[in-house]
Amino acid sequence: MATIKEADPGSPIQPAEVVKTEQNSFARFLEENRDAFDRHSSLTYELRDEEEGWRNSSTVDQIVNNCIDLVRPILPNRLNNKELRRASREIRKNTLTMLFRSPDEQSTFIKKQSRNILFFNRKVNDQQAPAMEALYDRMNEFNRDFNEDKAPVAAEVQRSKAELSSKFKNYLLSDPNSIFAFRDFLLDKKYASNREVIRPFLASFTQSEDRLVKDGKLGILGEAVRKWVGEISEQTTPDLPDEFVASIKSPNILKWLEFAAQGEGIANYLKARSDFSAWPPELRKVFESFVASKYHSTLGVIRKELDQFRKLLAPKGFTQPYDFLVEETETETARKAIEKKPDNQKGTLETAEKGKYPIGILTKEIGSSSVVRVLEEEELTRHLQKEADSLARADQKMVADLERIFLSLRESPYGLGTKKLKGKSVIVGNRTLPLRSINPHNRIGLSHDHPYFHDLRIVYVIYKNNAESVIGLEGVYNHGDYLKKFGS
Repeated sequence: MATIKEADPGSPIQPAEVVKTEQNSFARFLEENRDAFDRHSSLTYELRDEEEGWRNSSTVDQIVNNCIDLVRPILPNRLNNKELRRASREIRKNTLTMLFRSPDEQSTFIKKQSRNILFFNRKVNDQQAPAMEALYDRMNEFNRDFNEDKAPVAAEVQRSKAELSSKFKNYLLSDPNSIFAFRDFLLDKKYASNREVIRPFLASFTQSEDRLVKDGKLGILGEAVRKWVGEISEQTTPDLPDEFVASIKSPNILKWLEFAAQGEGIANYLKARSDFSAWPPELRKVFESFVASKYHSTLGVIRKELDQFRKLLAPKGFTQPYDFLVEETETETARKAIEKKPDNQKGTLETAEKGKYPIGILTKEIGSSSVVRVLEEEELTRHLQKEADSLARADQKMVADLERIFLSLRESPYGLGTKKLKGKSVIVGNRTLPLRSINPHNRIGLSHDHPYFHDLRIVYVIYKNNAESVIGLEGVYNHGDYLKKFGS
């Protein structure tokens, strides 16, 4: 809304016209709740990164390959190469579904997969049965660890989402113009950066609205439309008569209003008579239709603009504008996998080489939070030698085992053998990060030489340094010292 600043009659210099633009009320709502939106974005990306880390874990590829190796021999012998590749893709898809199902999906999954499991169990011979049983146990263990690992952050995301949804609902239901401000926020290019910052909220809100509409419910947007169409149809607001008069198409109604206004101006005449019950029935009907059309068309525009937030969030670091929450998808490595043409015995997967996570040392200076200092390769080699000496001095078997464990950890600090330490965290910069540990005994295919290999525990954090994930090493322990310090 533009206003003109009045001139001071006693001043020789007259001020120029100053135009002030009223801030979009939804943008103001964001500013008033900035901390809540920032927290939701940070939590959503933390959860997304946690899930992506598990999905890209090297143990996923190992389990998938083991499934293919076990199942392929019991498939019909006369499948051609194309059919074998299709079967491998189907095995991979079903395996990933099992690995990443949520606790809520457990009963549904078991019901869907029971026939497949019975089929496989009938087909496997006595020599294959133990391997199949062990693989099922590994898959269930992976799924349990995956859900336990992300559960605390997922709960925080849900609480944050509920808080923001409540605030947003109150915003929409507190002012009849709020829904128009939200529409303008989604349409106006000048708010593009603001939309990106709150993308996780818009994505989760869109998903919730879609589910409610699918279930035959109104949703928050529909509830706001129903409320204001009903209330404004009973008593108009000061800013609507101008729009309403401009929308009238009936010449008879316009002539009648011109006669009734007696030169006052139709819009001003209606503004002075906001008591809707006093209006003639025909005029009331036209006004009701105008209000309903205005709000429902706005609802249609908003839902169309929200289409862009139905897409999955691309992986980004904590410092980037924050998605969330992603749906079940194949791992990045599985998507990049190059499937070999199967030979006469079995099919295998050849995956693209992964980048290794950098390793840093987690240190804390007096009076400040902890920092992660990234090690160069030579520094890391010297550090591993130092850690090996503290566990078993001058024992090259221990050095070799630590190198293998760290290589596995650098390939993926998630997956089987890793877990968050309950109630244990450290502040790095301005963020609180959970401490994690890796038990090498539970990693698939991790060979060893030293007899105390199974007692080793490595404690670490995963730190986002801009867009790069870094492993911050807290310490290397034997099992006894590990239990004394961390209790689990």
